[in-house]
Amino acid sequence: MLANPRLLGYVFNPLTLFYCLDADGAVGRIVAEVRNTYGGRHCYLLRPTAAGRAGADKVFYVSPFYPVDGSYSMRLPLPGDQLRVSIRLDRPGDRPFIAVLTGTRRGRPPLWTALCTPLASRAVMLTIRRHGITLYLKGLRPHRPAVEGA
Repeated sequence: MLANPRLLGYVFNPLTLFYCLDADGAVGRIVAEVRNTYGGRHCYLLRPTAAGRAGADKVFYVSPFYPVDGSYSMRLPLPGDQLRVSIRLDRPGDRPFIAVLTGTRRGRPPLWTALCTPLASRAVMLTIRRHGITLYLKGLRPHRPAVEGA
């Protein structure tokens, strides 16, 4: 599983990846659990290629600035010493939206890492909200979700 840790009683995971390995240790399936800031969630069951690439049609309301349409192209390799996950949303007549998560494995104990970054999970939500305000100030207006509460 690839997710943000719960720190000081709080966690927000916009994306949690569950890697399902086959008997040989290769990734057979990936469950991508997507959460929005409204408390909704949706799981995509993906069958990645050997290179860790997968795709899916968008069926869940994630951002108030994008309607529920388009398709995702994802690069979700099994994490190792280096992590580089990317998701691209393609919509008809629009520039693609690309989100990237990168990281480097460190040899520090988990407790030490948590003590060094106690507000990391809150920073994720703060960054999402700051980005939304910036988009709004640039003139982008929210779309209403197709289903209330989603």
